[in-house]
Parts: sequence; C-alpha cells; structure tokens
Amino acid sequence: MKRFLNFRSGLIFILGVAVLLVIADLAMLYNSPRLRKDMDLKVVDSAIFVHSEIADFESASLPVDKRTPWMDLQVPEPAPEKYTVEQGILTPEPEFSSLPTPAPLPEPVKEPEPEPEPVVQMPEPEPVIRHEGEPAKIVIIIDDMGMDRKRSQRTVDLPGPLTLAFLPYAPKLDDITQAAIAKGHELIIHMPMEPMDSNLNPGSIALRSGMSDADIDAMLEKAFASFKGYVGLNNHMGSRLTKDKHAMQRVMAKLKDRGLLFVDSKTIGSSVASQSAAEAGLKYGDRDVFLDHQDTPEFVHAALRQTERVASKKGYAIAIGHPKDSTINALKEWLPGLKARGFELVPVSAVVHKAKQPIIPVSAPAETVTSPPAATYFGPVLPQAQPPG
Repeated sequence: MKRFLNFRSGLIFILGVAVLLVIADLAMLYNSPRLRKDMDLKVVDSAIFVHSEIADFESASLPVDKRTPWMDLQVPEPAPEKYTVEQGILTPEPEFSSLPTPAPLPEPVKEPEPEPEPVVQMPEPEPVIRHEGEPAKIVIIIDDMGMDRKRSQRTVDLPGPLTLAFLPYAPKLDDITQAAIAKGHELIIHMPMEPMDSNLNPGSIALRSGMSDADIDAMLEKAFASFKGYVGLNNHMGSRLTKDKHAMQRVMAKLKDRGLLFVDSKTIGSSVASQSAAEAGLKYGDRDVFLDHQDTPEFVHAALRQTERVASKKGYAIAIGHPKDSTINALKEWLPGLKARGFELVPVSAVVHKAKQPIIPVSAPAETVTSPPAATYFGPVLPQAQPPG
C-alpha cells in the first residue's frame, strides 16, 4: 500500500511540471516582438478589395458599385474569348485561338426542276344560246341516286325535267331508272373517282390514280352496263383523280367513243376534267352551285336563290344536290314557282357546250393549227328560231 501511494504522488508531480512548462512556453510566445507585429496587420475583406495599402487609388475614386475586384487589385482583367457564328458552329477567332477555322459547309444540292408541261390555252366555250326574251335556264342534278331507294323514289316523283345521276354499284337500277325516264327526267352515270382523303371509300366500281388504261376501261365498262338510258357521266368524289391529266384523257376518250357528255362536279378547283373534255371534243359542263353542302332547309333555300342569281347573270346555271330530306322538300316548294320568276328548268344536255376551236398546246408549231370548225348548237330546239348551221 505504501508503494502504491508513493507511485501516485510521483505521477501527480510529473503532470504538474508538464503543465507549468506549457504555460511558460505560451508566455514566451505572446511576448515575442515578431508575433505582435503580425497581429497588428489589418484584415482585408476579400469581398471588398479596398484596403488602402493595396488599392488602386485611381479606381478608388469611383463609386463603390462601379468598382471591380480587378481594378482594386491592379490586376488586368482577362480578355474574353471571342467567337463568331459560322454555319451554326461557334468558332474561336484566329487572334484568340490557334485552332483552325472549320471549312464552311457545302451548299445543299438543289434538285433539278422538272420541265414544265406544255401550256394548254383553253378557249372560251361556245355560249349557251339564249334568245331575246327567253328565260334563263337552270339545271338541277341530283347525285347519289339509287342507294337510298326511298329518297331516290321521292326525288323521281318531283316535277321535271331533273338530271338524275345514279351510282353504278347501286342494286337493281333498271326499274327506278326507267321510272325516272317515264317521269321526264334525264339520266347520267354518277361515276365514283378517287378522292384526296384516303379514308373515303369511293366504292367497288371506281377509278383510281395509278390505274392502267386497261383497268380504267374495265371500270368504265362496268359503269356503262349498270343501267340504260343515260346521256353522260359526272364524277362522284374525284378530287384526286380529276387532277390526273392522263386518267382524264382516257376517260374522255371512252366517253367520246359512246357519244356521251361529261359534267365536272368540281370537287376541287384544280380539276382538269373540263379541259380534257374540251380537248377531246366532248360536250361538257361545270357545276356552278352545291345545294346541300350543309343539310339544313335554310342552306338549301339560300343555295337555290344563288342558283337563280348565277342563271340570271350568265344565262344558265348548273346546281348539284343529293337525295336528302332537306333538299327534296326545298325543291318541292321551289320548283312550281320557277317559271313565274323568269327561269326554265332544263336537263343538263340543254346547256353543255364545246370549245369554239381545237385545244392546241402553246408550244406546238403554228403550221399544226387547223382551221376551227363551224360552231355547233347543242341546246334544245326552240320554236322562235332555227339553230345555227
């Protein structure tokens, strides 16, 4: 026990001596002149850079908000790297970079423009002859006949002469077409043709772009065999096909072989159907008014008034409607008073026309131009005067 107490006393003594030595060292450092000099230095705020011993006195005279760290430290501000935009690529300018400037991109290769087709000069069509005091003529064509048998029959029962356009794929057309002829109506084939909208189906008997001449002929033969007593053909849909020059030329050639007329329903403004008919020497006409683009009585009545205005201005008008209740009811009200208002209802064959002269491409040599044939009258025979030679 005595030995343990002696060891403890010795350890405490050693620790005490160590603490005294540390205190002595700290006292000597505090009294050192060098340390006191370092402690007297003023602290520089790195965010301000305005210490009087290192400040740029020229910049110090500027307002504080105008100074920059580079001005206060008298260090030149680094030059920014300049870039130029060339062909959409950021490129260092030569004086600031040793990198070579990439070569400009090559100009895109332009596709050669296709050679323009020969410009065809359409002459004015032969006007529909209208004698002095004669009423203006109005043609009402009803498309899509034959599929809705009930409304088709209601249309047949209207006073005529209307021009009824029957779809060639409608079933059992013989009875209703013969009944229409007996009522004094004129018949044409409502030939389905390819529309611009690929989601629309023109039907099982239809003409489409890309068909060969043989396929076009085969489809037309099916249409020609669908019923009897027609005088011509107009297009059902066809906003795509009636822009196809070759297809239209083929169609007109087949119509000419049978002595049939053509009416362009004008489902698109860029149609070349009438031009092709004129080139082929067919009797042809163009739709002026759509009667039931909107299936309401108000729209149909307004369209009938528009038809009268067109007829008054140019002597005739061709309007196209469909076997809809709004159209049938409006015609039932409108037709009886037509003559009293100064108009005459006629079939489409009474107003179709030919070109006054052959259709010649402008680029054709002058010696190929033949003398124009004598004008031919295709309207009805009127008692007031004989048609010209």
